[in-house]
Amino acid sequence: MPLERFTEILNQASEQQVPVMVFVSNKGCIQIHSGLITKLVTMENWFNVLDPQFNLHLNMDAIDQIWQVRKPSTDGDVNALEVYDKQGNLIVQLLGNENRVFLN
Repeated sequence: MPLERFTEILNQASEQQVPVMVFVSNKGCIQIHSGLITKLVTMENWFNVLDPQFNLHLNMDAIDQIWQVRKPSTDGDVNALEVYDKQGNLIVQLLGNENRVFLN
C-alpha cells in the first residue's frame, strides 16, 4: 500500500469519526489507544496524531511496507493496517472498529 493511501485512510477515519485501535510497542511496553483520532498533523517527514488523550509521532521515512490485512476471528474478520520498517519490524498496527474505512 502506498504511503499516501495510508495517510488518506487515517484522515478518513478522523473525518468520518470512525473509532480505531492503535497498537505501538517496543521491548518495554505496548501503548494501546482505542477511540477516535481527531487532530492529524503532518510536519516534514512526521505524521502526528495530537489528541488530548493520545499522541502518535510516526516517522514516515522509517516506513518500508504497509499492509492491509484481514484476520479471521470468532466475531468476523478484523481489518487492520500494519506498518513495517526496513528490518521487517512492526512499527504500528491500526484496527478499524468499523470496516468501511479500512476496506475502501
